[in-house]
Amino acid sequence: MIEREKIEDLVAQVLHVPRADVGPGKRLCDLAELDSLSLVEIASAMDDAFGVRVPGDDLTTLLTVSELADLVAKAPVR
Repeated sequence: MIEREKIEDLVAQVLHVPRADVGPGKRLCDLAELDSLSLVEIASAMDDAFGVRVPGDDLTTLLTVSELADLVAKAPVR
């Protein structure tokens, strides 16, 4: 089971933003300037925490933290 709070914690860590700023409806691009490296770091953090493969290309279409949680929940387990 994917814990949305854990995903929010990881997003805050990777993007170097206060945890209080991260919530389900928060847009990732509003949290920090996203580039290809930050997307890879998010994918890697999800892989390490949940053992799933989230393709970096899928991350480019995400808008919110909630959408990230949905993507992680559907990602194939490695």
